[in-house]
Amino acid sequence: MAPLDVETREEFDSILAENKYVFVYCYSNDYTELKRITPKVEELANSGDYPDVKIIRVNLETATELKQLAQAGNAEGELNVPTYLFYELGKQGTKLTGADNYHEVFDMIDQLQTDIDQSGEALERRPNALEQGFKVLNHSIDFQKFEQFNVQGDGSQVFKIDVGGEGVWSDADSQLMFFFPLKNMVKVHSVFIKARSGVVIDEDDGETAQQPSTIKLWPSLPQSLSFEEADADKNPADVQSITFDGEWAELKLKYVRFQKVSSLCIFIDGDDEDTVTSVDQIVILGVPGDPIQASVI
Repeated sequence: MAPLDVETREEFDSILAENKYVFVYCYSNDYTELKRITPKVEELANSGDYPDVKIIRVNLETATELKQLAQAGNAEGELNVPTYLFYELGKQGTKLTGADNYHEVFDMIDQLQTDIDQSGEALERRPNALEQGFKVLNHSIDFQKFEQFNVQGDGSQVFKIDVGGEGVWSDADSQLMFFFPLKNMVKVHSVFIKARSGVVIDEDDGETAQQPSTIKLWPSLPQSLSFEEADADKNPADVQSITFDGEWAELKLKYVRFQKVSSLCIFIDGDDEDTVTSVDQIVILGVPGDPIQASVI
């Protein structure tokens, strides 16, 4: 959507209260050099690539109540046009001015959204499961016993909410598999998968990866299945086709089959068996339980 034009202090304060991250572009039509920047701000807002950053514009000619945004700290109240402001939780953070800085500002917005996505914080805008009281369970994974199969890269990073990474992809074909015990007996309600489309994995020949199209899950196995067993199993605890909304897909599991889960085996495949499949992040939601004794698995 287009950037929101804000005219009053009341509107401005309301936006800060309702949005964790806000970017403010203060401009004036009197400055002809801004004619090349203002459309770029519109493109940024319309791209849909920054769903967690509220982008607003303040026209300093008409929004007289907000002129101080571009005046604060300036001698004699002179306006710095353009002024770029970042807010987090209602508090002003970075402030930059000048038409020549817009490239740096746009890079900062891009990095902010990347950091949000990699932290798992983006799940806050997909609140269905969270509103029902379910929690992120990734911290219950026993990473010391984590296993990955046919995976290029460190697959454990895909499950670590607080660690950003470039994602992983399948090695020889389209299939990946992960197996890990859990430190707590949990109930698993849903799985969120992030996977970018068309990720370049080989710059020399331009090879790109596909998003996953199918997932199979088995709870509470004492050890991982083999690829042959996972591929051949037509009746796992859950099997679903994956439909992405942009880079994310939400998969609600057959909850009754995931009530006492001590481990998870996750098998992922793509549509084209000759194309590698990439995964950026997997987030597991459910209900945490009591610690598991070593003899359980």
